[in-house]
Amino acid sequence: MTPADLIDIYGADPARWPTEDRAATLAAIAADPALQAKLAEARALDAMLGDWAARVPARADADAVAARILRPAPRWPRIAGTGGLIAAAVAAVVLVTPPTLAPAPVTTVAATADIEAADDADFATLFTPTPDEESLT
Repeated sequence: MTPADLIDIYGADPARWPTEDRAATLAAIAADPALQAKLAEARALDAMLGDWAARVPARADADAVAARILRPAPRWPRIAGTGGLIAAAVAAVVLVTPPTLAPAPVTTVAATADIEAADDADFATLFTPTPDEESLT
């Protein structure tokens, strides 16, 4: 494995390189300016990756957040708040709605016609068979 491959695979930290190749790779880097530039690029990449890894939350934080999310929410404050909102809405409707006056009394008129005779005539009109219908019976 070439020193350039070692830097590409394991990064800029010699502690991560295989022990059997470490001494030879360090000697090659000291003698070659191109490998020194490659090592500088690898150090910059390692620094960026190190910064990213530091921003990832710890597993304990993730477990605490998951436990907080999965914990059942208290029910009474939500129900009490809803009842208070309903009471406030009813009070607002009572205060805003204008009072209505009692409806005017309805006057009744007594019928003077013979209701039973009119009913009988209407019944006969509806239910007396016509000459065409008498042949059906």
